[in-house]
Amino acid sequence: MIPEWKFADARMPTGTEQKNLARLMYVAFLDLRILSREGRSQQAKDLAEAFHNIPLLMHTPGFSFTASRDFLGNYQHKYEGQLRFDYLQSGRS
Repeated sequence: MIPEWKFADARMPTGTEQKNLARLMYVAFLDLRILSREGRSQQAKDLAEAFHNIPLLMHTPGFSFTASRDFLGNYQHKYEGQLRFDYLQSGRS
């Protein structure tokens, strides 16, 4: 079920933006695997929470880059100094 949220910047990402989002998800899966191996389950949970709506919404006109950046920003702020990858910097189109 696709959430019914409404965002001012909601739109269908371009093909290039979708590829960039897919790459970010790939890196997030790598991070999740490493975090799991290290026993950092809370950080893995928070990373999954930050990303879980992207695969569902990135192919719809309801996708919001602002909301996605906010979720990722909250994650990165919480784990500042403990990150292997800057999702916000790398996610710029």
